[in-house]
Amino acid sequence: MKKNKREEKVQQIIEMAKTKGWTLDRWGNLKKEINGEFYRLKFQTLVVRQEIKMNDGGWYRLHSASIAKTNLENHRIAKMLFRTF
Repeated sequence: MKKNKREEKVQQIIEMAKTKGWTLDRWGNLKKEINGEFYRLKFQTLVVRQEIKMNDGGWYRLHSASIAKTNLENHRIAKMLFRTF
């Protein structure tokens, strides 16, 4: 995937997430507190991961999805954003 195409998709994900209450941190990850638990969407080179913060301060991966195959209308990333915990 070309870099500018990837960046375009990441930007679409960020914009959609912000409308659902996610906030962008200084490292470019999206974070949200739901029912007292902290979640984040972490963007890597090829994938975006949904993680939950554990009591020890570390992050545990819940889901991951390919950025290249992202279709926000019916893809796993959209389900991560709209999921009710």
